Amino acid sequence: MAEINSEPHTRLRIALVEDDETLAMLLTYNLHAADLAVDWYADGREAVAAISVNPPSLVVLDWMLPQLSGIEILRLIRRHPATCDLPVLMLTARSEPSDRARAMALGVDVFLAKPFSVSELISSIGPLLLRRRQLDPGRIAANKGSST
Repeated sequence: MAEINSEPHTRLRIALVEDDETLAMLLTYNLHAADLAVDWYADGREAVAAISVNPPSLVVLDWMLPQLSGIEILRLIRRHPATCDLPVLMLTARSEPSDRARAMALGVDVFLAKPFSVSELISSIGPLLLRRRQLDPGRIAANKGSST
């Protein structure tokens, strides 16, 4: 499995499902700077298997992936009792209004089109984690300025 698994001094873990290794490294670096652990999956099937067994705090999900599309992964996440309420942020090159509407209808919490701002991604994650009551409100906000 292609995985970057680094455990900063936190229990909050992000599952990053992205097949572009360069982008995954950039995102991992910035998520670590925001004091979040990252498990990276380049393949949809591996991601689903790992997420269903050990759900993370949040999923950052690409739409176009090998093996399973991000939309199919989203459907599986929403159907599984252990992950049905898991926050999902979709990060995708698909930017048509109909793509956004489809993803939102299937249960995406936040939809960001590529290209995107890393600061926008980080600032979107904080409120998603807060909704799950897993994050001290000042933690992401205090760290997000340090990562760009």
